[in-house]
Amino acid sequence: MARRRLRIAHAPPARAEQDAKIQDICSTVSSLRRTSAAIHEELKLQASLVESIERDVDRTGARVRKAEQNSAAIAGVRSETLGPRGEGGGSAGGGLLCSPQRGGEGAPGCAVQ
Repeated sequence: MARRRLRIAHAPPARAEQDAKIQDICSTVSSLRRTSAAIHEELKLQASLVESIERDVDRTGARVRKAEQNSAAIAGVRSETLGPRGEGGGSAGGGLLCSPQRGGEGAPGCAVQ
C-alpha cells in the first residue's frame, strides 16, 4: 500500500509537467498554423503578380513584333522576308541588306535583296 501512495503522491507533478508540455505543443501548432496561413497569402499574392507580369510581357512582345513589322514596312521589306522575330530567312533570295557608308558621305544604306 505504501507503494501505491507513492505513485499517487508523485502523480500531480508529473501531470503538471505533461500539461506544460502539451501547452507548449499547442502553442507551437498555433504558431505554425499562423505561419502557414501567412505563407499561403503570400503565395496567392505572388501568383497574381506573376500572372500580371506574364500579361505585360505578352503585350510588350506583341508591341515589339508590331514595331518590327512597321520598321520593315518603312524600310520597304515585305513581312515574309523577315522571320517571326525579325531574323532573315523568310523567302528565298530576299532579305534586308544594310551597310554603313564609307567616306562620311550620306547615311547608312539599306537595300532589299
